[in-house]
Amino acid sequence: MRKDDYSPNTLERSNINAVSCLKWLQLACIAVVIFNELNIFALEKMSCRIGCLMAFILLAIPWLFMKAAGPKSPVLPYISILTTVAAAFAVNAIIGYDSQLVYACPLLLSMQYTDFRISVTVFFLTLITMAAGLGTAFVLGNTDVDTVRLLVCTKIMPYWLMLVCILPFALKITQFRGRSERREAELQNIADHDPMTELYSKHKYEEMLNKVYINQENIGVVYFDVNSLKATNDTLGHNAGDMLITKAARSLRKLMSRTIYSYRMGGDEFVTVLTHCSEEDVRRYIFEWTLAMETENNIPGTIFCDVSYGYAYGRGMDIANLVKEADMKMYDMKQRKKRKQN
Repeated sequence: MRKDDYSPNTLERSNINAVSCLKWLQLACIAVVIFNELNIFALEKMSCRIGCLMAFILLAIPWLFMKAAGPKSPVLPYISILTTVAAAFAVNAIIGYDSQLVYACPLLLSMQYTDFRISVTVFFLTLITMAAGLGTAFVLGNTDVDTVRLLVCTKIMPYWLMLVCILPFALKITQFRGRSERREAELQNIADHDPMTELYSKHKYEEMLNKVYINQENIGVVYFDVNSLKATNDTLGHNAGDMLITKAARSLRKLMSRTIYSYRMGGDEFVTVLTHCSEEDVRRYIFEWTLAMETENNIPGTIFCDVSYGYAYGRGMDIANLVKEADMKMYDMKQRKKRKQN
């Protein structure tokens, strides 16, 4: 189960970092206005106020979008980059030639993401916007023709060259972060999954228990145990026993979703946890699982796999007791089957 550059965890972390950087840029806008009002900077005061105010408002858009759509939104990187370019354009067009350096911000921001295409796109977009910003400043009367000519030679071209020099470093950093985060995701994926069954591992179960399940309003727990595994190992060998375990796991994997996670707890025991569900949803899940298990057992040339189960339903904060209750019900079913066999 390979995770790409835009796995949810990677994208969420990059988006949070990017929005955090934009907050610092907003603080920089406030600082520029304050320093200019104190005559530390020599910018035209009204232009400085308007330019920084527009930049401040534009830089708030990604934060508001993240609040509404969540940090895992795949659209957020493009909104962050575009609003940063727009903010740089606004500052450059209104304040004038003194603010060309702000065009380095979008390219630096693109380093937060592991997709090098974002850095390349931002690079060319910044070059175009830089020229457009100077043209707009001329139209607004903030620069004259002679100043434009002078700026093209002394400001625009040097800044373009500066961005050309920054781009390779941005791409290298992006590629390095991409490799590092892919490796991190692969290691996390190994830790989160049981290699034999490809179900989630007990480690992942304990992580979800403490971070997610305990905070759920309603939750369903189904405990499974493969019957007669020891007898199968003793009579047919451990390979046959492994076939029973993988067959049971396949039936569980078929029903996994964003709200249904199945875990191998060790040996022949499995747990499925359902979130955002009703008790009827839990019973429906068990019914669908029995059909999936029947399908697995109907495959020619395979060993019949019999599984006992028990379920419990309640509040997430009581999940530890729910697991015990489901385990006890599973054990009762197991004992009833043994008595019937005897």
